[in-house]
Amino acid sequence: MKLNYLANNRIPSEKANSLQIMQMCQAFQLRGADVELIVPQRQQPRLMRSATDPFTYYGMKARFPIVRLPSADALEIAPARLQQPAFVLQSTTFAMSVARYLSTHRAEIYYSRDPLSTVLLALSPASIRERSVYEAHTFPSSRARRTLHLWAIQRIARVVCISHGLAEEYRSNGVDGSKVLVAPDAVDLERFRNFPEKAEARRRLNIPPDATVAAYTGHLYAWKGVYTLAQASELMPANYLVYLVGGTEEDSRDLRHFTSERGLDRTQLVGHVAPDRVIDYLAAADVLVLPNSSTDLRSSRYTSPMKLFEYMASGRPIVASRLPSLQELLRDGENSLLVEPDSPQSLAAGILQAATSKELGARLAQRAW
Repeated sequence: MKLNYLANNRIPSEKANSLQIMQMCQAFQLRGADVELIVPQRQQPRLMRSATDPFTYYGMKARFPIVRLPSADALEIAPARLQQPAFVLQSTTFAMSVARYLSTHRAEIYYSRDPLSTVLLALSPASIRERSVYEAHTFPSSRARRTLHLWAIQRIARVVCISHGLAEEYRSNGVDGSKVLVAPDAVDLERFRNFPEKAEARRRLNIPPDATVAAYTGHLYAWKGVYTLAQASELMPANYLVYLVGGTEEDSRDLRHFTSERGLDRTQLVGHVAPDRVIDYLAAADVLVLPNSSTDLRSSRYTSPMKLFEYMASGRPIVASRLPSLQELLRDGENSLLVEPDSPQSLAAGILQAATSKELGARLAQRAW
């Protein structure tokens, strides 16, 4: 069965969505599909220019064709005030390339993570529309985009939502519930087969062996709660260190300015690292933190963070924000400690409890696993 996977993403990239896309294609392939990943030709930022082979970068054994289509890409050079029009231009030109490509490259299944390409699928003949699936990670915020998106979803076969909160958003906006599949994100346990011991991971990363380490891995957007975690670092004992692993150069610069201004010198900003190095930081931690904010619907209702599943596979206690999206998987006192979102005091208290109560921490980590 031929499956065309459409994604308007740089492959590889420093963002988790590109790893998720690659792993989804691999999973489809292992299920017997003849997968072709269709992505735009994009400029890479400086920190990703050495990652030329995505399969090597993501440590994947299985390979599948990656088709790179033309798009007008100025995103890496456009100033901040022009990022939105640059994205619209890039997305539109990629969708046009997708339309041309699919006119001569047919498949049994069309699987899309790109809203604009999904509109094109919805405009296609029934032979394509009825075999098209959209994977939703968020919901359009503006009325115009929402109206167009919902029209497209009504015309294609299925929508896959990564959380029940996101699925409810579609159902409450008139999408037939029988078209909606809820499939949370996940983790490839093969990546954790050679999970290092804590002491060895700290030796590799030059992390003090006697420190208590709370770690966060992922992007540094404000709605991820990383600013709250940075503020929580000063409310914990002097031997506690907070490691923030990931982020773009711009986001790292903004957060570094924030921590420097406030003298948060126990917050260590690592920056972007390759996926195999992320596992070393997970292994080096005493506590893993998911401090999502309640101020954004992506965070409070829609998300199903890949990092959460990586945390669960790491055998470390998890401290997370008490939000509906995260409570679809996490239970306070059972497989995690849940704290008030956007509260450095509550977050610091949760980290202290998970780190100092060894019996509790071990039980939470075991249940999460």
